[in-house]
Amino acid sequence: MLLFISMKYLRSIIFFVVDKKTSLAFGFVLYNPEQSSYARIRLLNDLGYRIYIYDNSPDTCDVGLGCRNLPHVDYITAGKNLGLGVALSTVCAQAYYDSFENVLFFDQDTIFNKKTVSFIQNFINKDLRKFRDKYVAITFESSGVDRISESEPCEILDTDLTINSGSLFVLNNLKSIGWHNEKYFVENVDYEMCVKADAKGLKIGRCITTPGFDHVSEQPGKLSKVFGMELMLRKYPFSRVVDTIKSSMKLIFSSITSGQLRFSIKIIRSLLISIYGQILALIIIKK
Repeated sequence: MLLFISMKYLRSIIFFVVDKKTSLAFGFVLYNPEQSSYARIRLLNDLGYRIYIYDNSPDTCDVGLGCRNLPHVDYITAGKNLGLGVALSTVCAQAYYDSFENVLFFDQDTIFNKKTVSFIQNFINKDLRKFRDKYVAITFESSGVDRISESEPCEILDTDLTINSGSLFVLNNLKSIGWHNEKYFVENVDYEMCVKADAKGLKIGRCITTPGFDHVSEQPGKLSKVFGMELMLRKYPFSRVVDTIKSSMKLIFSSITSGQLRFSIKIIRSLLISIYGQILALIIIKK
C-alpha cells in the first residue's frame, strides 16, 4: 500500500524534528541533590533533549553518577562548589557553542512534568520568533491553575526582575550582555542579569500559566502564616546571608550609578524582605 503525505504536512514534520534538536536544550546546576532530581532529568533524557548539568557538589553523589550515564547528558564538574554564576555561565555558553538557540534552566528542586515540557516546546515552535529579538529570558511559572491543553497560547508579560528556575534563555541575546556574572556566587545572579539586559535595551518576560510547575514543594523550608500571609521560611547558613547582603549592596550601587533607579529600589525591597524572612525563620523554626 502506498502512503501519500502532502508536502505541507511533511514540511511541518521536518520543521518540528529539526527545531526540537537545535532550538532547546535544558540546564541544571546540582548541589547535593535529592533522588527526585534524577527522575526529572531522566524524563528529559528519555524525551530526547540535550541536558547540560553543572554539578557543584563537593563530593560525588548518586544522582551525579546516574546522570553521567544518560546518553543525552553533558556532565560538568570541578569537584567543588564554584557558585551559581560560574555554573550558569558555563552551561549557557557551552550550549551556545554547541549550536543551541535556547536553554531552559531548572533548579534541582523544581517540579515539572511532560505537559510542562510540551507547553514550552509548543511556545518555542509557534511564538518565540515574535520575542527572540528583544528578550534575554522568558520565565515560565504557574499561577496555580493548570491549563487543560498544553497547546494553548501563552501570554508574555514584561517584568523587571526574574528568577533563574523556569527561565528560557535566548542564548544569542544572553551572550550579547556577557552571560551570567561569575563574580556572583549564589544570590542575585538572576537579578544582575536582568539589570544588564535592561542596560542593553533588552527585556525579561513571564508566562504565569504554565502547566505542571511547582517551585515550592521540595524546598527545605516551613510554610508559615505571618500577619495573614503564607510565607515559605527557611534558615540559611550565615555565609549565605552574608552573600545575600554583599551581592545585593553591590547590585544596588551599580544600578544607581548606571541610572537604573527602579532596579535599585526593587533590590532594596528584596533585600529587606530576605532579612525579615531570616529573622522570622530564626524565631519560628527551632531546629
